[in-house]
Amino acid sequence: MVALLLATAIVLIIETALGTFVATRAWEYRPARLFALVVAGLIIQNFITLVRAQVADPRLAYASAVAASLNLAALSLLFLLFFSALFVPQWWEGSRRIRWICLPYILIILVLCIDMIGRAGLITNGIAMVDGEYQWQLVQPGASIILGLFTISWLVSLIILGFAFIHERRTRWLIGLLFGAIVVSSTLGLIGRRIGLPDRVDGLLQTILILTALAYAVLRTQLFTPTRAALDLAVQAMRDAVVVLDLDDIVAYANPPAQALGIAIKQAIAPALQQAGLSGDAAAALSAKIRAAERWTFPPVMLGARQIECLVAPVADTQGRVRGTLLLGRDITDVEQRNTLLEGERARLDATVHQLEAEQAERAQLTATVRKLSLPIIPVLDGVLALPLIGDFDGERIEEFMAVLMAGIEQARARLVLIDITGMPLLDTAGAAGLLRGVRAAALLGARCVLVGVRPEIAQSLVALGVPLAELATAATLQQAVHNELRARERVSVHAS
Repeated sequence: MVALLLATAIVLIIETALGTFVATRAWEYRPARLFALVVAGLIIQNFITLVRAQVADPRLAYASAVAASLNLAALSLLFLLFFSALFVPQWWEGSRRIRWICLPYILIILVLCIDMIGRAGLITNGIAMVDGEYQWQLVQPGASIILGLFTISWLVSLIILGFAFIHERRTRWLIGLLFGAIVVSSTLGLIGRRIGLPDRVDGLLQTILILTALAYAVLRTQLFTPTRAALDLAVQAMRDAVVVLDLDDIVAYANPPAQALGIAIKQAIAPALQQAGLSGDAAAALSAKIRAAERWTFPPVMLGARQIECLVAPVADTQGRVRGTLLLGRDITDVEQRNTLLEGERARLDATVHQLEAEQAERAQLTATVRKLSLPIIPVLDGVLALPLIGDFDGERIEEFMAVLMAGIEQARARLVLIDITGMPLLDTAGAAGLLRGVRAAALLGARCVLVGVRPEIAQSLVALGVPLAELATAATLQQAVHNELRARERVSVHAS
């Protein structure tokens, strides 16, 4: 038992390392992502199998059996997706035939879920202890049908491998390697049984061998190099001039853009460059860099009316031996012209931005001035202030009104504030509440407020809003309010005398 636990732990660590290595090396490659999912499914399966061997409670045993069966069904689907993405990628293109191929697998997994989790009794009728291990009690003919479909699902993966082996020459040796891994793992299993290794340990070792072969197949197919024909077509389609020189600085290859510049095959590079329009000094300097067999980006040179940027790089074989030189010429004339235009456009945009910033600052200053003037507090008499309210009375204006009112009362030691709302077009609920709050705050400072210039529509609004009118003294005009204050002062002086 200890050997089984140790072997399972080692295998889980190796599987996790394989899946992580492949995923991190080639995550953009679809087979690599599917391989990581396959490895995750195998890890889950190994863990469930290990747990099942330790479970004694029938309910836990049933739950682990359900998890193992559904995970195994999902693994068959994952292997189909993995092999199709690796060896038949055309199934994933166009109309995506892989969706229809996967549909039966998904339906079967749904049927298993309904039967095992919902205990429908179509395929299984619970579990029972057999030879010291809980096993499914199968219901016929549903169980035979599901087992047959499960066998066919794995045959589909084998058919994919056979199809790829026949039609894809470049994958034959990889498929051969995979079959070789299967044969070797089976042979090791036979040897393990002969020497008395537990079946579980044999299975774990075989899984590791096959997974290693699959990981190598994934990474190898991702690194397949294009054919020489594809490379030639790519180089010929380039807009840059590509020239390959041999060890004697003779042109061995020139793509169409290079030939259009006047560079011909089997010609020494120095005369070819001069013939193309390069000056003698520039041609000599470039030839010196070519003979140095070092990677070098040459400053832009003029070939006729065109500006060319040159890259010199040595060409080496697989053993690192220099076999020639690559000369790459990029026409940057149009790029330089566009850069000049862009610089001019950038300067114009900068000037526009500065102008807009200045206008915005001026507008902000004007707005601040207007706001300051929109709430002027005017001394009318000794201890009497007038505060005209002009424009909309929104939330921000309410806060400014409160601040101006409190500051004015404190500075002038005012006993009366005439709040003139003649220039206010309307008054909503928030404005009325703010106005009432200001009147109450002024009262706390010992000042009385009189509302001046209440028009009929605002009066109706105040009544409809339920503003307590007993707290608001009113006057028709500012003149009337001042007159009332003067008369009140006269009466006070008469009584005093």
